[in-house]
Amino acid sequence: MNFASKYRELLQKRIDTPEEALTFREPFIKDAVTLFAKHVPEAIEFLKNDCTEDEYSWISEIIEKIAAESRNPELIQAYANLAEKYPEETKRFNVKSFIDSALAIAEPDEE
Repeated sequence: MNFASKYRELLQKRIDTPEEALTFREPFIKDAVTLFAKHVPEAIEFLKNDCTEDEYSWISEIIEKIAAESRNPELIQAYANLAEKYPEETKRFNVKSFIDSALAIAEPDEE
């Protein structure tokens, strides 16, 4: 199964979970974070070429966790680039704040 298919499978589980039942400790959320963090080249490719507007907004829920687990600024930047592609979604869900936080998390510590 390719990256996009696996992510979409996990996303469907997220969508099917009622908001009142969501704790963000569900295995499908952890699995989605791990998928992005462990498969960075494929994740970047997905973000650049296949990520839909709806998928982009859902990723905002976990982008900070992805940043913390991957510590990969290029991955977070690929996600951040979608803000220009989907400006209405970015504004509607205040995605810019999640992007800024994720970029700060992913940056290597200055010593």
